[in-house]
Amino acid sequence: MQLNEYEAPTRHGDPETSFEAAATISGEKMTQAMLHVLYVLEAYSPFPLIDEELCVHYDALGKMRQTHQSIRSRRAQLVRLGYVEQTGHALNNHGNRCRCWAITAKGLERVNEELGLR
Repeated sequence: MQLNEYEAPTRHGDPETSFEAAATISGEKMTQAMLHVLYVLEAYSPFPLIDEELCVHYDALGKMRQTHQSIRSRRAQLVRLGYVEQTGHALNNHGNRCRCWAITAKGLERVNEELGLR
């Protein structure tokens, strides 16, 4: 599946409100949110980010308001597509161990494509 083919995900057992919410999100909006996640990870490369940091930097872009859960979901989709990978662990602000995420070579290629640098 390509980045531009994504639609809002729902699960079979989700409540009807989840299906209603998913119906309001266009594939284009999902793709833009995923690209913004890639932009953030690319901007901090080669330093990986935990989800908490990713969300803070995504919010600072001021481009597209998303809940932090939505940002984490977009990051998870990017992992499945091979654009983002886990690179280790770090502690969050509460001292809990969290996974670190970084953009892959495939992700950098996609960002460069979007920016017309390729």
